Amino acid sequence: MVTTLAKEKDQTGFGLRLKTLRDAKGLSQEALGELCNPKMRGQAIARLEGSGRTPSWETVIRLAKALNVPTDEFLPKD
Repeated sequence: MVTTLAKEKDQTGFGLRLKTLRDAKGLSQEALGELCNPKMRGQAIARLEGSGRTPSWETVIRLAKALNVPTDEFLPKD
């Protein structure tokens, strides 16, 4: 069971930034995964958005290229 604190953390980290960028491009999780090279499954995108974990740098680069944004878009703005 995920605690409220963990949910709040998830909502402010990498996952939220990924979801915000994906939504801004009008992409589903599956569609974003298809744009990645190599491709990622929609389930993998969903896990990144909801897990509260930071992915490997290689994954960040793949996502940034697929979304056509600089990698620093995924970094905290604080």
